[in-house]
Amino acid sequence: MLIPIYTFSGIKKIKKLPDYSYGEWLIYQNNEPRYYFNIFDRKYSDIHHKISDNIEMFLVDKLKGKKMSIRPKIIGICDYSKVSCDWMELEKLPLNILD
Repeated sequence: MLIPIYTFSGIKKIKKLPDYSYGEWLIYQNNEPRYYFNIFDRKYSDIHHKISDNIEMFLVDKLKGKKMSIRPKIIGICDYSKVSCDWMELEKLPLNILD
């Protein structure tokens, strides 16, 4: 989804997964989606034992030293009436980032 955000410096559009995307995250670098992470992907089956109850906190902890995040850092007001769909093709999050 493309969501327009009204900021002090003008309108910015952020890319985000729909709210019904359970177990999926976009990994942002410089406020742009860089990687895609789906906890149910077989590629990540070996890290299930490292994750406690909260997958989001696990991701936040692993990404903070790498200047990545699971949320874009844009402050403003969302205009959900103008949300549009956008196709993104992203690389899966490399396993070495989660070590």
